[in-house]
Amino acid sequence: MIKMNETEESWKESPIVIFAGVLVVYTVSHSIMVLFS
Repeated sequence: MIKMNETEESWKESPIVIFAGVLVVYTVSHSIMVLFS
């Protein structure tokens, strides 16, 4: 539980990490849509 709280705090302090995560998720989802289309 402590590690999870520390991770959440670090994510809040670094919006760049959140942006990178969203970008990765968007890219992966787009790739999956292209593969299945």
